[in-house]
Amino acid sequence: MKKLYIISIYIFLFHQGVMISGCATRLGGKNSTSSGNTASDSSEDRKSSDDNNSEDDKSSDQRRAGGDSSTKANDESLPQKKDLYDSLQITLGSDDESVVEKTVATLLSQDQGDTKALNALALYHYSRGRESLAKMIFKTMLEKDPKNAVVHNNLGVIYSKEGEPRLAVESFRKAVSFNPNYPIAHANLGSLFAVGRDYGKARHFLEVAYKGGVKDVTVLNNYAVSLMEDGSSQAENIYKEALQIGASDSIVSFNYALYLTYIKKDFKEASTLIDKIRFMGIPPNKKQALIKMEETISGKGSDENKR
Repeated sequence: MKKLYIISIYIFLFHQGVMISGCATRLGGKNSTSSGNTASDSSEDRKSSDDNNSEDDKSSDQRRAGGDSSTKANDESLPQKKDLYDSLQITLGSDDESVVEKTVATLLSQDQGDTKALNALALYHYSRGRESLAKMIFKTMLEKDPKNAVVHNNLGVIYSKEGEPRLAVESFRKAVSFNPNYPIAHANLGSLFAVGRDYGKARHFLEVAYKGGVKDVTVLNNYAVSLMEDGSSQAENIYKEALQIGASDSIVSFNYALYLTYIKKDFKEASTLIDKIRFMGIPPNKKQALIKMEETISGKGSDENKR
């Protein structure tokens, strides 16, 4: 049977405890604060950030604790890390690259292995379209910390954008291997499997992401599609949850209409949803599929045209 499902690619960078989409960058983790909560601000996500940076912070504290009194005095005269992190959070949205580089350079002068500063710099370059430079920084970070799940996830994002799904999957697998309680990497890995129509694997990783608190519309869509492939009734609840978040998302609505038409056979609800899709705008290249759903609902469609 012909597949009509639309899979949305879920690719998010992880920035020290905060989920990053596009250029909307916030510095998170235990050295900064943020207002409100997002799906990625779960305790497990913050634990991922803390696990990857606790040793660096500990070693930095130990270095600052040592030395003579003059060394301590000099350390105290330096800008406090928290203030620099706060400043970095603001400057990441700036078009003045020199300001970003100066803040990062100051942080690295205090601690050359500051993963927060390096990760932020890499994400800054990524947001400006300089993926190769961001990738170089991530790879350099992995040379010093090969089990950093956050960096493996971010590197996987770049590989995916570069059209290298095999390398992306490898990076995401390493991320979930080094930190099994890392829902964002599970979401990225599961979504790549969904794009490749390996719904069994997709369902496993997306379920972990879902239970871990990653409930972005795109993740919910992909999870529902993977459940729908097996005819699971749970798919309906996930679609409804997705539409509560993104009521105007035509992709989720289209997939839910498929479920209502061909699996649940709730033609009345499907017809209502199809009218809504036409009002919102039919997803690209899905006009004929929508017509076939309408024919099925009206009794004109044949079994061969159901998918």
